[in-house]
Amino acid sequence: MEVRYLIIARYAEFDQGGALNLIGGDTDKFVSERYPLTIPTLTVAAKLLLDAEDASRDHQFRVFVRDQNGATVAEGPEGNIPRTAVPPPLTFMGAGLLLGFANIILPQAGQYKVALDVDGVEVVGARFAATTPASLAELERASREAMQGVTSDSNPGNQ
Repeated sequence: MEVRYLIIARYAEFDQGGALNLIGGDTDKFVSERYPLTIPTLTVAAKLLLDAEDASRDHQFRVFVRDQNGATVAEGPEGNIPRTAVPPPLTFMGAGLLLGFANIILPQAGQYKVALDVDGVEVVGARFAATTPASLAELERASREAMQGVTSDSNPGNQ
């Protein structure tokens, strides 16, 4: 089994052709003056690639939000990827997952992770931060200073 992606978004859907459409995609921080912070809605979009052997059996999945110590903060949806045959001449097939959370409560500012478990094992995670406006402003200032004068034209390898 291969993980193609896991993305945190405000909203996501797959179109009829299987393309992923996002609103507020690639979310990696939430900002609040006060904690605990309630996040009203959050969608986790993931795609797993299954080879013929993986596709030949059922797989149970569940998504969690965990804090920096690995403790579960929120439990998301769980489900089953049913077994199926990979039709020749294909050697793999994709399983797209859209997993929604409602009213996630982050108890304090810090580092968190959305984790996707398949068959009881974490197969992928996406980290995000919960921060205050003051901490975010300091991070943005430090980032600007670090990047000052750095452009693709200033890299000697690009000449």
